[in-house]
Amino acid sequence: MAQGKYIKDYRLVETVDERGRIRTDYEYIGADYHYARGLPAVRPIRRRALGAALVGWLAFLGGLLPNSRGMHALYVSLPYIFSALPLATVTAVLLQDAPEKEPLEHRQADRLENRYPPAALAAGILPCAALAGELIRLLTGQAVNGGDGLACLGAAVTAAAGFFLFSLRRGFQVRKG
Repeated sequence: MAQGKYIKDYRLVETVDERGRIRTDYEYIGADYHYARGLPAVRPIRRRALGAALVGWLAFLGGLLPNSRGMHALYVSLPYIFSALPLATVTAVLLQDAPEKEPLEHRQADRLENRYPPAALAAGILPCAALAGELIRLLTGQAVNGGDGLACLGAAVTAAAGFFLFSLRRGFQVRKG
């Protein structure tokens, strides 16, 4: 369905190499896209976003390491585990589709405008759901241990990184032409 969305933006180019074999390559012929703020303004935003994504990943992994009783409850562990998916999406978009050079391709512009913001928001909301689950466990008097504190710290830092990434979304706005 969506695989052919960008098919008109490319052209196949056939060349003959020195051994006489026909080589087929592609060439981008679609519209050029540029950062709305300009490339010099986007470079520090991209570096901050990559740093926040790295902090988010380290906090996410750090929250998984301790033996916490809260992670044995599905309503705590599932939102926390699933927060890795939007964090991975944000990281992939930053590494693949937010290059340090212009012009951008149509596919890259779409991912920056349409995939990055909701994934960053989800990367902030899902760890908050895990924190809410931990709070429910605490208020209902269920057993907790020291690992719960470290898991909550990891979830809080992961959520903060996700919300910070979401706040940077306007820095990656693009314009056609």
